[in-house]
Amino acid sequence: MEVLSTLEKVEASLQKLREGKIIVLSDKTDREDEGDAIMAAQFATPQAINFMIRYCRGLVCAPITKDICKRLSLSPMVNQRLDNQDHRKTNFTISIDHKSNTTGISTLDRATTLKSLANPASTVEDFIYPGHIFPLLAEEEGLKTREGHTEATIELLKMAKLNTVGVICEIINDDGTMARHDQLRQFCYSHDLLLIKMEELLQYKELKECKKS
Repeated sequence: MEVLSTLEKVEASLQKLREGKIIVLSDKTDREDEGDAIMAAQFATPQAINFMIRYCRGLVCAPITKDICKRLSLSPMVNQRLDNQDHRKTNFTISIDHKSNTTGISTLDRATTLKSLANPASTVEDFIYPGHIFPLLAEEEGLKTREGHTEATIELLKMAKLNTVGVICEIINDDGTMARHDQLRQFCYSHDLLLIKMEELLQYKELKECKKS
């Protein structure tokens, strides 16, 4: 098996995202210590969403930037930031569906909502509320202020020069527990997915910023 350097792994993951593929990002062990499947929402397909809900089993969410949140008038799920009692302060907005959807929950409907969310031409009128896709507002300073999957997804999409709307889904074991460490490696091996670590992404980001300075 080919062993890739941190630089090569992250650059390979960016290329996968550009190709519309799914990658997996594992969190730091001292944080959630979990893995999320990630892809660019502009390439969302019923097949990709079906893979996430069938094999990853977590909640399908859509990391977005503040600009997109403001343009589409996506209000917070809770009234004020101080009301957010989530342990990691995940910034859920109100859930959405595309107006053309039927039930909203099918893989086709969810892919339609995600692709529309990633479309710069979409407007408030294209969506209905509540729905079956859960946008997550990333911190403006990104990984500098919050090292979460939401911010990491936006960072990866920016690096890949893609629209800044992602699709993420937590990876859960067959027995219902969260997949970690060797379990994530086995999952990625079984499904031919590229696995990168949060630490590798942070290191890559630091290397790129040092080259610019």
